[in-house]
Amino acid sequence: MKTLTLLNEVEAKRHRLLGYEKRRAPRRVSILAWKEVAETVTANSTIPQTAEQCCKKLNDLTRSARIKMAHNAQEHLLTRDGGVAFRKNLNEYGEGKAAGGNQ
Repeated sequence: MKTLTLLNEVEAKRHRLLGYEKRRAPRRVSILAWKEVAETVTANSTIPQTAEQCCKKLNDLTRSARIKMAHNAQEHLLTRDGGVAFRKNLNEYGEGKAAGGNQ
């Protein structure tokens, strides 16, 4: 699975990609780390991926999880008095990102 490989690689290189303690990673370090992530994803996939594509995919997954979590929080507030909530389920990637989210 390309997405699972991407998430595992990002988690392993999280500090080099995203920084730590509210500090951004140096640009050169981040670029090299994204290239390493892309190489690993490409090695485990039939379609080659660039560093930019991997970064965009992570951003898309994160955005999707945030939107679903905000929707579910809003539905929870609207249905506290016994209504039926229309909740959006997070996929397995969104749940992992949301639970360990460092964004």
